[in-house]
Amino acid sequence: MKKLVLVLTLLMITSAFAQVETSTPRSYAIPQFYFNALNFAGDMTQGESRVDIYIQVPYEYLQFVKEGDYYVANYEITVNVSTLKGKYVTEKAWTQKVVADNFDQTISRAFWDISQAFLNLPFGDYKITVQVMDLDTKRGFKKEGIVSVRNFAKNPITISDLMMVSSVKSENGIRTIIPNVSNTVTSAENKNFYLFFEVYNNTDVSDSINITYKITKIKKRKKEQLTVHNGTTSEFIKPGKNSIILEIKEPQLGFGD
Repeated sequence: MKKLVLVLTLLMITSAFAQVETSTPRSYAIPQFYFNALNFAGDMTQGESRVDIYIQVPYEYLQFVKEGDYYVANYEITVNVSTLKGKYVTEKAWTQKVVADNFDQTISRAFWDISQAFLNLPFGDYKITVQVMDLDTKRGFKKEGIVSVRNFAKNPITISDLMMVSSVKSENGIRTIIPNVSNTVTSAENKNFYLFFEVYNNTDVSDSINITYKITKIKKRKKEQLTVHNGTTSEFIKPGKNSIILEIKEPQLGFGD
């Protein structure tokens, strides 16, 4: 049996913040958008692997215009990839159309739009720059992050980046996940949540793995990390790619400083 260790650092917020609505649209006191860049093996092309980029834009940030019975907003996303020294690698841009059923949705923090892009990149470290611009107001915001693109065939057993999941739906035996791009959880009753990741078995033998996971909380005021939850589970993996959805049960995250 092989052993894997997962370490997850969470940004934890109270449920009150997650559910509050505001009467003033496009309040820039909250984050204008979130994005994650996660590394997966992809099709295991020689010398490169896949980066999945997820962008979550709150409705509150967007300018909606009433069209018939609905409210419509349009915004543009530009993803730029460069080396850590600033050399251009690639860029991808697209537009998103968002349709809200009523005005209350357009100013609610409970509604957001999620989009994604997939890029195959050579092994190495990259800076990802994401810009979101509302096409009506022309107001834009930019965020940056670093992603390491790894060789998942290098060792007998390797693991992708971890994705936090907002919800898991099952229909006709097929499970669908919705990513939690903000990497936040609420304090309400310390509810269960999920992680998605892939394990790559680069041998020709099926095996069981023992997964040990640890959740740490960053205390910004004291500049320290605190382990708030840990656990162990086992998974059976076949040769090749194995997709795993791990449920973190009764996490008891212990909110507050």
